[in-house]
Amino acid sequence: MPTERKIKSVEDMREWMENCTIAISADYTGMSLGDMTDLRREMREKGTHFRVVKNTLAHLAADTAGRPEIKGIVEGPTGVAYGYGEPSEPAKALAQFIRANRSPLRIKGGVMGNQTLTALQVHTLATLPSKEVIIA
Repeated sequence: MPTERKIKSVEDMREWMENCTIAISADYTGMSLGDMTDLRREMREKGTHFRVVKNTLAHLAADTAGRPEIKGIVEGPTGVAYGYGEPSEPAKALAQFIRANRSPLRIKGGVMGNQTLTALQVHTLATLPSKEVIIA
């Protein structure tokens, strides 16, 4: 029997999945609580939400949101960064955090629109210049 807390969690994830421009999954194994708090704070400052997700609930939310491609990036211990603006910003924020803190956080993949991204593609996205620079 689903609990009220799990139902609320699935509803929140469904909303994030429907509204995000990019979702990036990462393996958080080996991170301390302090590191996780720092990561969430830095991501929040850049307009991105980072949440540790329970895989079965994330799969339910992905089905409900009509975003089944997200199920492909949620395996094992997973945290998901949801970005709502420029798609490269969450990738840059995660890469910068990993580099600056020598974090054990490992990017597993992502979903941008309906396209699934590999970890290498997410890292490539993180190295791209900003949209304004590309336009100029």
